[in-house]
Amino acid sequence: MQHPLPSTYHYLLLALSPARPGDPLAPRKALQDALGTLRGYTASATHIDVLWGSDDGGRCVVRVAAEDRTDVLGAVAVAGTDAAGGVRMRCVRESPFLPALLVGDPAF
Repeated sequence: MQHPLPSTYHYLLLALSPARPGDPLAPRKALQDALGTLRGYTASATHIDVLWGSDDGGRCVVRVAAEDRTDVLGAVAVAGTDAAGGVRMRCVRESPFLPALLVGDPAF
């Protein structure tokens, strides 16, 4: 019998466009702005951790609370679509298990 491991976090591997080398906080800021647009001011305070950013600034791994996963995925879809520009994002892979993001990805 399998026993699932409880997971309080969810991990997202995101592709960023345009790439922002040297600016590790740009993805978090873009997600918080998009959350504010989607769900209002209080949702923009959702806790988002940027765990890793590629050297070229084109990819990052973020950690969010499991209960905030759907809101953050919605924010990924609308990030960077406003008239002011910003960072556009695409979810490459998501998982409640961090090492699962590494499977089959040549960037790692």
